[in-house]
Amino acid sequence: MMITYPSALFRIMDYFKYDTITDTKLKFTDASPFPAVTICNMNKFDVNKLELVEWSYLSPYILGEQYDIPTLLANGRPSDDTVNSTLANVTLEDMVFQNGFDINPDRMALCFWRAEACSYLNFTHSYTSFGNCYTFNSDKSNTLWQTMEGFGNGLMIFVDVRENEYTENYFTGGNSELGLKVLVHDQDEPPMIDTQGIALAPGNHAFISVKRTLVSTDVESF
Repeated sequence: MMITYPSALFRIMDYFKYDTITDTKLKFTDASPFPAVTICNMNKFDVNKLELVEWSYLSPYILGEQYDIPTLLANGRPSDDTVNSTLANVTLEDMVFQNGFDINPDRMALCFWRAEACSYLNFTHSYTSFGNCYTFNSDKSNTLWQTMEGFGNGLMIFVDVRENEYTENYFTGGNSELGLKVLVHDQDEPPMIDTQGIALAPGNHAFISVKRTLVSTDVESF
């Protein structure tokens, strides 16, 4: 006796086998979109920017506990015009932006993109746990493109860390390291500077190479 199955049943059986065909193609392009590059200093507040009233306001973050102005003066903090002042309607983000790391021309001595001069105007500011951070090429709708690889064909910057202006230390919950934190990432990703990136100590330089791979998956079932 011979048993025959309808064609529809065969199609169902073939479907549940989940057979696939993978076709891999390697394609080279003449240009590649350049990633975003975020830099942060391992110090939230610069000592030369803080006035007495700001020291009092920020003392929990810098010194580990709250200090009023008389206590700061008694501990050797110099007096200034804010000795009788108070801060109102000021947020911590305002304090970080005004008194933290910046990349003005006297701080970022050199900036080159593909051997052409760039500046702080080419960077976008953001807040992270490191305070002020700055991202180059953050706008994906107007992304930069790199046509050649290698030194001198991407981004090159020189930043003055100013370690003598650090206010953070390990014993009050701050960073114990000196230098920059650098992260190369996609424009669609926020700078996850806490868990990613490399640390760069003062007086050193780093060459960061990246490789971009696009994977397109098309699955056809039989």
